[in-house]
Amino acid sequence: MQTLECDVLVIGSGASGLAAAVTAASHGLSVIVAEKSRWLGGTSAWSGGWLWVPRNPLGRVETDDAPERYLLAQMHGSSLSEQQRVYLQRGAEMVEFFHNHTAVQFYPGSAMPDMRDGEGSASGGRSLCAQPFDGRRLGRWIEHLRPPLDIVSLFGMGIAGGADMGAFFNVRRSFKAAWHVGTRLGRHGLDLLLHRRGMYLVNGNALVARLLRSALDREVQLLTQSPVLGLLRDGERVSGAQLDGRRVLARRGWCSPVAASPMIHSAWRNVSSIDTTAPHRWTTAVMACGLGKAWAAWLVTILPTTRPGHRFRWYLGATGRQGDFLTWWIAANRASSRWARMPGDSPTRPTVITTS
Repeated sequence: MQTLECDVLVIGSGASGLAAAVTAASHGLSVIVAEKSRWLGGTSAWSGGWLWVPRNPLGRVETDDAPERYLLAQMHGSSLSEQQRVYLQRGAEMVEFFHNHTAVQFYPGSAMPDMRDGEGSASGGRSLCAQPFDGRRLGRWIEHLRPPLDIVSLFGMGIAGGADMGAFFNVRRSFKAAWHVGTRLGRHGLDLLLHRRGMYLVNGNALVARLLRSALDREVQLLTQSPVLGLLRDGERVSGAQLDGRRVLARRGWCSPVAASPMIHSAWRNVSSIDTTAPHRWTTAVMACGLGKAWAAWLVTILPTTRPGHRFRWYLGATGRQGDFLTWWIAANRASSRWARMPGDSPTRPTVITTS
């Protein structure tokens, strides 16, 4: 059986896993990423690619406590947790690190308001989106990048929020919009002929591709189709993992991304503060998958509902697929009744989970 050694083993290749790998490699550590699927990117590659990071260096200057008040109002709590406080304090450092030292480049969301109005909310400047990326820069690794989710793409072509999506909505009203859409479709068609997939990457696909390019630049070893069968232990310490057909020994630590945590900041913070002189066991989190609000405005009109006549107002998240339907989703209508569809539920009869 083949045995590989590294300083840090990252299990999973979503945005957080790749962020952890890039950060560790930037600190001079040797890194292996083990991904169970043939695809790299996890559900992050299907996401909108947006990050909510108040006081980020590309956004608006905020010197008051509005972000703290906003989180408190949305969480309905009396005080922020330690993790929330650290995130607000150091999120800007994470953005600065990736934007200035890696291939991860962001657009500021100056016109992207906070998800909900309320105490401390802002009309823009707190969100960031990965800039579009030319997939050809990944070389042969483009074949391993998870394609956009076909149910929310146009013939496999991702559509970015903002001006890009606005052009598609106004294609019959504006010559400029029609030209933009025609150019995008023409380029995508040529990419399909030459590369069998789109090469103009946007949204979560662009975020993952930029992280992947950054990992390759730092000689991170990527293992696809390598599910973890178990953890290796040296006494009380986790020393590595048993993969399918090989084992990996991690001298410094291992990282297991956990789905549904909010941001890749946790990965950056955990790895950037690692003591590279001693063995560690540490964990991190993967960025939750979620579609952009612009996509949601269209998507919710076709989602099944148990109450005819009601249109959903918010689309909060989705991961995976089951047949032709999303594996799970959560939504709310204007009356604040919330539905959830989980694996095994009837596609046309989601479960009402709360009504307020």
